[in-house]
Amino acid sequence: AMVPRSILERPKKGFGAPVGQWLRGPLRELLCDTLRRDRLIQGGWFDPDAVERMIQSHLSGEADLRKPLYTLLVFEHWRARWMDAAMSFSRRATLASLVSPVKCR
Repeated sequence: AMVPRSILERPKKGFGAPVGQWLRGPLRELLCDTLRRDRLIQGGWFDPDAVERMIQSHLSGEADLRKPLYTLLVFEHWRARWMDAAMSFSRRATLASLVSPVKCR
C-alpha cells in the first residue's frame, strides 16, 4: 500500500483553513468593503460601530475574530444577493401594478 496503515485506520480528522490570516491579508479589502458602515446601515441587521470594532480588533491582531467576521461577511453577501433582490423584485412588481394593472382572463 502507498498510504501507511496508521493513516488509513486513524479516526477522521478535519483541517482548518487559515481564514484569520486571509481576512488580514488577501481578503482584507473584501472584508472592509463588504462590512463597511453605509452597507451595514442599508442592510439594517448589524450595529456598524460594533462591526467596525470587531474588524479593527481582528486586523490589529488584538483578537482572533475570524469566525464571527467570516459569518458576517458571508451573511452580508447572502443578504445583498437574495434579500435585496427579493425586495427589489417586490418593489418593481408593486410599481408595475400601479402603472399598468395586470389583466387576468
